[in-house]
Amino acid sequence: MSRIRAWLSAVTVLVGIVASLGTAGWAQAPMDTEAESKQVKSVIDDTFKAMNARDLDHALAHYADDAQIDSKAAGAKVSKSAYREQVTRAWARNRDAWTDLTEKHEWKMEKRDGSWLIVETSYQ
Repeated sequence: MSRIRAWLSAVTVLVGIVASLGTAGWAQAPMDTEAESKQVKSVIDDTFKAMNARDLDHALAHYADDAQIDSKAAGAKVSKSAYREQVTRAWARNRDAWTDLTEKHEWKMEKRDGSWLIVETSYQ
C-alpha cells in the first residue's frame, strides 16, 4: 500500500511540474528574435541621436526609472534623476561638451510593458 501512495505522490508532483511549466512559458508563442534585435538597436540608435542633438528628455525616455547609469559627469554610477542633473550642469557650462555616451559603453536592457528600456550602463 505504501508503494502505491508513493507512486501516486510522484505522479501528482510530476503533473504539477508539467502544469506549471506550461503556464510559465512553454505555451507562449515563439519570440521573433530578429524583430527584438531591431527594436533594441533602434533604442540604442535613437538614444545616441538624442544625446548628440542635446535632447536629454528624449534620450532619458529610453531609460527605466530605476536605471543605474555609469556617468563620467558624475564620476560614478548614478540614478536617472542624478544623471539628468549632472548632464544638465555639464551642458550649461559648455553646450558642445561630451555626451557621456561612447562606443565603449555596455548597456543592459530589459523589455518592460512591451518596450525595451536601458536599465544599466557601464564603461568598459
